[in-house]
Amino acid sequence: MDFHQKVSDLCNRSKHAASYAQTEEATKTSVVLPFIQVLGFDVFNLEEVVPEFIADVGIKKGEKIDFALKIDRKIAILIEVKPITMSLGAAQYSQLYRYFAVAEAKLAILTNGREFWFFSDIEEKNKMDKKPFFIFDLQSHDDGQVNELARFQKGIFAIDAIMEAASNLTRVKAAAAYLKKQLAAPDDDFVRLVGRQFHDGTFTKGVIEELRPAIQSALDAVIRDRIQDKLGVTFSQEALGPSADIEKPVADGSSEGALLRKACRIPLVG
Repeated sequence: MDFHQKVSDLCNRSKHAASYAQTEEATKTSVVLPFIQVLGFDVFNLEEVVPEFIADVGIKKGEKIDFALKIDRKIAILIEVKPITMSLGAAQYSQLYRYFAVAEAKLAILTNGREFWFFSDIEEKNKMDKKPFFIFDLQSHDDGQVNELARFQKGIFAIDAIMEAASNLTRVKAAAAYLKKQLAAPDDDFVRLVGRQFHDGTFTKGVIEELRPAIQSALDAVIRDRIQDKLGVTFSQEALGPSADIEKPVADGSSEGALLRKACRIPLVG
């Protein structure tokens, strides 16, 4: 059974648990332990999977992490489990945050048997980030996310590669959030940035306000064109067969500035 099929089976387990598992222990047994097995760890070997791992946190002694996963006898991943009936949030994050600070692991997972939140210390060394760099939802995911999950398998586990991928995912999410914000309402700095491609004059407040709706329309046009291009390629491939060599259409105009002017439908401003 390949990794994708194993994840598909986990999805069915998660859906079943959502209806029948009422406690944290039930969530562990029905979903989390099988999840650990899918990653290639022997859940019956205490040299690989340590349940109720004890971590002294400050003045609190005997604090327990639900699972510590070991590779080559070193703790690689911490897992904190909550009932599948509970939504993940700040309270559960705070508990895992304390554990991360005293353990040698560079990865931590917070899960409720449906969502798996992956954390590391990308922003500040030895301090768990406030936001997960990757969230995997067993009941709602795509093949690309399954491929990302595959990185955490014991047999191919490489912390440096995982950290690099985590950093990239974090940057992509940050960039996507920024672009999404600009799509909704371009701010002054963004208007200046784009406007410099086709406006040679001074960016006064009046000019910025004049360009803002045009740039917003241009963004909408670019997205619309990309969707149409993607759909056009998909339909062509379906019509000609999987072996057809489809070249992506090239829009009229050789420069980004020309495309922007066409999308904005405004003249150059002197």
